[in-house]
Amino acid sequence: MGWEPLVCTQQSQKSRPDPEGLHGLYVPYWTFDANLYASYQGQRGDYYYETQTYNSDKGKRTRQVRKTRWIYASGVVEGFVDDILINASKRKRSDIPQKVAFWNLKDLVVFNTKYLSGFVTEKYTVSLKEGHHQSFQEAKNIAYNWIRRDIGGDTQRIANADIKLSNETFKHILLPIYISSYRYSGKDYNFYINGQTGTVSGSRPYSFGKYSF
Repeated sequence: MGWEPLVCTQQSQKSRPDPEGLHGLYVPYWTFDANLYASYQGQRGDYYYETQTYNSDKGKRTRQVRKTRWIYASGVVEGFVDDILINASKRKRSDIPQKVAFWNLKDLVVFNTKYLSGFVTEKYTVSLKEGHHQSFQEAKNIAYNWIRRDIGGDTQRIANADIKLSNETFKHILLPIYISSYRYSGKDYNFYINGQTGTVSGSRPYSFGKYSF
C-alpha cells in the first residue's frame, strides 16, 4: 500500500550549494504523533556527604564521601508527543548524521513533482508497521525522560512504567539532503548538507605533516 507523501522543500535556487560533486536526495521518513500517558513507580535519590577518616603515609586524613538517600516515588506523566521521526530507508547512505538531521516540519507542503527536479527520491523500505514499532521505542525514551524529571532529585530509579499511546497519527514525508561521497588514499569520506537549513556535516582527509608542524 502507498501513501502520498508530504514534502519539506529544499533551499531556494539562489542559496543551494554548488551541485558539482553533490547529489540532491529526498529521504523518506515516517513521522508519528500521539498523546502519551504513563504511570510509574520508582525511587528518588538525593545526594548527601559523610566525612570519613582514613590512614595515609602522612597520617590520618579526612575526605567527603558522596552517598545517596533513596525514597519511594510514584506518579503519572502525560502530554502530546509531536513528530517522532523514523528514517524509512534502510540504505546505508541514508544514515544521516544527527547534526544535520533536523528539519522544520512546519514547512511541509503537499507533494508536487516540481519539488523533485534535480533530486533523487528514495522509496520507503521500512514498513509502516516497523516504523510504528520504532516510534514506540522513541516514545518510551521520551516517557522515561518525563518520569525522571517528575521524580526530581539528583538521580532516579524507575522500577516500572505503564506507557500508553492514544490518538496516534502518522505521515509519510520526504526530507531533502545533499550527499557527497569520495575516496582518498583508500579511505571513504562522506559529506552531508541539510537541504532545508544548510547545516553541514562531513569528514575530510588531514595531512599528518601539517599537524606535526
